[in-house]
Amino acid sequence: MTTIAATALLVTRSDVPESEAAVVLRLLFENPEYLAAGSAQGAKIAKRTALRGITIPMHPAASRYFGPAAPPVAPPKS
Repeated sequence: MTTIAATALLVTRSDVPESEAAVVLRLLFENPEYLAAGSAQGAKIAKRTALRGITIPMHPAASRYFGPAAPPVAPPKS
C-alpha cells in the first residue's frame, strides 16, 4: 500500500519586514488555544515539528525564531 502526505506551509516573500514575520510566528506557535477554538487540526501545530520536510529557504525572521536547527537562509538573488 502506498501512502502520501501533505504538509501545510506558511510562506512569505523575503522582503516582508522581519518584525511582521516574527509576530506571525509567535502568534502561530506560542499562544495557540486551537482545541478551545474548535480546531483539532490546529492543535497539531507545533514548533518542534515545524521544520519537518521543509526544503525551501527560510525568511530571516524564521531562521532566528527556530534557531540553529533551521535551514540556512538562501542569499538574495541579484
